[in-house]
Amino acid sequence: MRKLNLILLLFPLAGSSFHPNVHTQGYWSPGVWEECRIFQTGSECGFGTQSRNVSCIGFPSSPPQVVKPILCSGLPKPDQERLCARRCSPDCQLGPWEAWGPCTCNRRAQARNVRGISKPEACAECADADSTRFRRVVVPPTGGGGSCPPKLQRRSCIPALCIKGPTTENVITES
Repeated sequence: MRKLNLILLLFPLAGSSFHPNVHTQGYWSPGVWEECRIFQTGSECGFGTQSRNVSCIGFPSSPPQVVKPILCSGLPKPDQERLCARRCSPDCQLGPWEAWGPCTCNRRAQARNVRGISKPEACAECADADSTRFRRVVVPPTGGGGSCPPKLQRRSCIPALCIKGPTTENVITES
C-alpha cells in the first residue's frame, strides 16, 4: 500500500481530487462543463445552470477506466452542477481617448475679450479656461446592455498666450 500512495503522490492525474491520507482505489475525474441552460424557456439569455459528468476512475489502470463510485467514496466528489449566466445584450464599448483639444476661454470670458487688450488683461479675462477630449462609441449598448461610460473629459488650463501648454490638474469626466 505504501508503494501505491507514493505512485499517487508522484503522478496525480489532471482534474482529479487526491488526498494522500485516504486509502482509495479510485479518483474523481470531472468532465467539461456543458453549455449554460437558461431557466426561462425560449430565452437565449439570463440565468441558468451548467452540468458535467464526474466519473470515478480506477487506480491503477492504463488506460483510465470508469469504476463503481464506491471505490472513490473516501474522496470529496467535485460539483456536477453550478449556476451560470449568459449576457443578453452587449455593453457599450468606447474607443480610445482622442488628443486633448486646445485650451480655450469659456464663452462668457471670450465675449468680454476685445481687440487691443494687453496680454495681462487678456489673461485676467480668461481665468476660466479649459481643454476637452472625447472618445467615440465603438459598440452601442442594446437591450439590457450596460450604458456607456463617460465620453468627454474636461480639464482646467491656462491659455497659451499666458503660459505655454495646459495644466494636467482638475480633470473632470462628463457623460
